[in-house]
Amino acid sequence: MSTARLLGFALLALLAGLCLLVIPSPSLAHTLKTDGNIGGLLHVDPNDEPFANAPATIYFELTDKTGKTTPANCACEMVVERNGKQLSDQFLYPEDARLLQTEISYTFSEPGVYQVRFFGRAAMQQFNLSFDVRVQPAVQLTNNGESENHTGHYIIFGAGGAFLVGYLLYSYRRKADVTK
Repeated sequence: MSTARLLGFALLALLAGLCLLVIPSPSLAHTLKTDGNIGGLLHVDPNDEPFANAPATIYFELTDKTGKTTPANCACEMVVERNGKQLSDQFLYPEDARLLQTEISYTFSEPGVYQVRFFGRAAMQQFNLSFDVRVQPAVQLTNNGESENHTGHYIIFGAGGAFLVGYLLYSYRRKADVTK
């Protein structure tokens, strides 16, 4: 095998490893939706991948391009739905809220896709923002309460290992060519 061919193989292995690292991950998602001047940013813990029958925290931040919306003039609600059936309904902001941010604890009952919808009237403008949330099957938790999901680690170490093997093969072949 020629040195150029071996170098090509090593570069191909490196490129494949890098491609695996840039695949979008739902665990990094924060979703922004808008309706007119009103926008909303949603994040669900843990890692935007809640698990069935485990408490999840829904973080929501409302934005207004006009800057007129405050918690006091926002008659805003959150509804959780699945297959067209309403499962939960609650107001977003308590009377003493100062920021357009809220955090709500919710336990999704089973795996699947849920719709988390924020709607109401903010500063005399009606809005309706709907987000799809994919709920994972329940998982076994470790002693410290975290799930054992190491897919990202496997991808990173696999790509690094492929690069290392390619580099070692290239170095060995190059050394063999020099000694001839």
